[in-house]
Amino acid sequence: MLGLGSLTAALGRRFNRAVLRAGAVLVAVMGLAMLSQGAALAGWSLPAAPAQSGDLAARTESGVQTVYSTLEPNRYPDITVTAGEPVRWVIDAPDGSINGCNNRIFIPALDLEYAFQPGENVIEFTPGETGTISYTCWMGMIRGTITVTDGDGNAA
Repeated sequence: MLGLGSLTAALGRRFNRAVLRAGAVLVAVMGLAMLSQGAALAGWSLPAAPAQSGDLAARTESGVQTVYSTLEPNRYPDITVTAGEPVRWVIDAPDGSINGCNNRIFIPALDLEYAFQPGENVIEFTPGETGTISYTCWMGMIRGTITVTDGDGNAA
């Protein structure tokens, strides 16, 4: 905002209206971005598309669904699990993959928060109902989904 004020003064009256309009648009876009991030942190999300082939599916081992993934600096994986069965999500965090944004994960629907450490990280939970559970980094910028299906692979 300081930059827009300085730019208006430097360009003079001729471009004043255009700079003010650009500033108004910038403020509106920033407001929508903050609203979106706040909604993600509160656990609200837009309806998600059905699970894609790129989603990581759980494998059942000794009565527990296990999902293996690797932490990346700029994205979280989408995973698919079955409702009513315990989940063990093993996330490998190689050296250099943890940064200021992705270092903590929030899953509001499961009342779960986890801080990543280098190496193997394990998150355990049991999803109750079919559907989509959104999760996010602590700032609400990096997002992922957990698709919860019934035993036949159908999500609500």
